Amino acid sequence: MDPSNSANSANQYLTEHGIFQLFESLMARLVIEKPKDPLSFLINQLQPSSLKKVILLGCPGSDKDLVCSQISKRYGLTHISTKQIISDTIRTGGEIGKKISQYVESGQLVPDDLVIPLVVKKMSSLSSQGWVLEGFPRTKYQAFTLQEAGFYPDLVVYLNMTLESALKKQANSKSHNISADKLTHKYSQFDLDKNLVGLQDVYNNNILLLDGTKSDSQLTAELATSLEKLGAKTPSSSKTNGHSEGM
Repeated sequence: MDPSNSANSANQYLTEHGIFQLFESLMARLVIEKPKDPLSFLINQLQPSSLKKVILLGCPGSDKDLVCSQISKRYGLTHISTKQIISDTIRTGGEIGKKISQYVESGQLVPDDLVIPLVVKKMSSLSSQGWVLEGFPRTKYQAFTLQEAGFYPDLVVYLNMTLESALKKQANSKSHNISADKLTHKYSQFDLDKNLVGLQDVYNNNILLLDGTKSDSQLTAELATSLEKLGAKTPSSSKTNGHSEGM
């Protein structure tokens, strides 16, 4: 066999099955966490778990909050919403809450130096092995900071849609009440092309793109199919198989 063909075939196989991404992720975790026993750490990281870690992103109006809620309930995962984190911080008051409130009230994005520590703190407080992180990271920098904090997803999902489609979907929505002007403003802050390219760099072009114009139930079903291919199980099926994993 031609060595060059053999190398190309091996490279294709490793790429198709995500082996390069797996080893890059493992090495990054190893360097960041610096465990005393690196071999045991790596072996533990490779142990299969039905509790998956998911990042779910989407354009404004894509119903990502509904999809996250349904997926977290179906698989017993913790739902972490950056919108809820920000709301809770504003409600509790304090200096940080007041600063964030000013940005929210003026319709601006909360800057990284405020939102990143809040998200990392929330993630670090989780007792569950599995989670669904909604709306974060939006940018390449945010994705890197999440990795540096030791949080690596099993799957990154992006609900993609145009502004026209988002407006149409929201007009027909019974669960959301947001004006067309507000949605248009939020969409204008969402630099889709730039952000998606940056995230692809971090997650090695391994982002699952779904059509955000579909209903939340359709999107949930498609995401569930992808998660189950990765070994995700509902709590009931885990108990049936003798592998119940609590929150």
